[in-house]
Amino acid sequence: MSDTTTYAEQVRAALAKAPADGCSYAELYELLAAAGMPAKENRDRVISILRYLVARNYVARVGVAGTARFSLTGKAMEKPRLNEAQQAERRREKGRRRAARRKARLEHFRSEPVAALGARAALIPKPARKAAGPSVLGETVAEFVARGGRVQRLSASWEQMDPQRRVEVTAVVADYRRILRGG
Repeated sequence: MSDTTTYAEQVRAALAKAPADGCSYAELYELLAAAGMPAKENRDRVISILRYLVARNYVARVGVAGTARFSLTGKAMEKPRLNEAQQAERRREKGRRRAARRKARLEHFRSEPVAALGARAALIPKPARKAAGPSVLGETVAEFVARGGRVQRLSASWEQMDPQRRVEVTAVVADYRRILRGG
């Protein structure tokens, strides 16, 4: 079994060496270990290979779970490997089917009736309308008081300091404004 390269080939070779009544999982792992394949580390891979071989009628399985026994059927694999030309043809055919599905999906969206668009338009929110009434953009304090409004004056932080300090701050602000104007 040293000349085999893949795990599947190693499993098939081990099954060929098995007795005529077949072998269990444990016996198969022993055969693989004797051949140099660490089967316990590759347990999932071996189980997957066995499942594939059973599906292709290359191996017969008798029993379930841990009591299952595997033996060769003597038949060839039902699905032989394809040559490169056959693989290329399958890829082209698969691409054609995929393109046809995509084209059908796009045509479905393009052929959607206009009435459905109107139904979706009803779901779009409308812009809010302005409230009816006087639209006063701005007014002076005198106009506001004349309408009956009350004005409450809040003092600023610089108005709460002593008068001497307020004069200094006012002078600094005036100098700063003059500098900004370029004068």
